[in-house]
Amino acid sequence: MNSDHSFSFPNSMDYPDRVPTNNETNSEEHHPHPFSNTNLPMFNLGVGNGMSNVGDSVGSIGGQLSGPRPRGRPRGSKNKSKEDVLPMTSLMKSIVLEIPPGSEVVEWLRQFAQSRNIYMDVIGGSGIFSQAVISYMPSEQPNMLSENLCLVSFGGTVGKISHLEPFGSCSFAASLGRLNGDIVGGTLWRLVSLTPVVVTALISKSPEVVGAGDKALA
Repeated sequence: MNSDHSFSFPNSMDYPDRVPTNNETNSEEHHPHPFSNTNLPMFNLGVGNGMSNVGDSVGSIGGQLSGPRPRGRPRGSKNKSKEDVLPMTSLMKSIVLEIPPGSEVVEWLRQFAQSRNIYMDVIGGSGIFSQAVISYMPSEQPNMLSENLCLVSFGGTVGKISHLEPFGSCSFAASLGRLNGDIVGGTLWRLVSLTPVVVTALISKSPEVVGAGDKALA
């Protein structure tokens, strides 16, 4: 045999099915695996505890995955106080009136409210008129204008609010435009329509008179 070639016995790890000898068994007993009595590093990091740690982490972040949702009102909550509501009978309703040509608008509105026993608040209108009686200042005498006039603004009230005043009391104010471009305005006493007149108003069956110190204004 050539001395240049060396021969060595095969290692037991190369043949896993081979039964180890007594010497190999004793050798393994005297040299235990360095991790035989300790957990693997990944178990020391908390991975070995299963999905419980993961679930706790997700629950702490989301806050909705663990535990049932609380029901009912939170502790210390109280019922909100309801606001004072005026009676439905005192609420106002909006209407649109069409007054025919040749009518005296102020008298027409007064009779309309009186025949229905309502309170009416006129908030606007449009139309062409042939005659108007208007006071520029409260202390002045009314002036009559007999010419074509257009309605720029119109407002007023008619109806009985309290028992101290008659039902037919009314007060109107208007701004009228002339053909030359001038605009006159003041307290309106008489207004005769030349074309159909459209009036927008708010009506109420039984308006409620509220004083400055009443709770409804608070």
